[in-house]
Amino acid sequence: MTESLWTESQKQAWGYVESGINRGMGQVEALREYRSGGGKIRTQAWGELWHRYGEAGEEWGKLYQLKGVDIVPESMFERVNIRYQEKYVMTFSVDIKTKSGDIKHGIQRQVESSKRLSVSQWIEAAKQAMYEDPSDPTGSVTGVRNLEFFERME
Repeated sequence: MTESLWTESQKQAWGYVESGINRGMGQVEALREYRSGGGKIRTQAWGELWHRYGEAGEEWGKLYQLKGVDIVPESMFERVNIRYQEKYVMTFSVDIKTKSGDIKHGIQRQVESSKRLSVSQWIEAAKQAMYEDPSDPTGSVTGVRNLEFFERME
């Protein structure tokens, strides 16, 4: 079985989430409208989509429609003249709950690779990066935002 980041119901609902947000609707109101039109989705799955759109809508939308084994397409990487160590970089902000119970928001992380990776490989690298700060041990991750991919110009 091929891993996918979205359920089929989430793939079908993504456009409706975008539309609801763009029309200024609330999450519950948009879900009610979606279901009244025949859409079927679990409330939790809808909520995840709703928050993903707010976190980094376009990038999450593209990424979530890929399977875990799919290589992140070149079109998702913005070419930049920044001297990253490796050619390909994914940056993101993470909210964490520390082992002591404190909540910390907007911690910047990045992962780099000499080649384009699959979705699963980027996710695994990001998970490692989220837990790497020994000065403030992460107990759990509560949110990921501002996901961006960059390609270093040669």
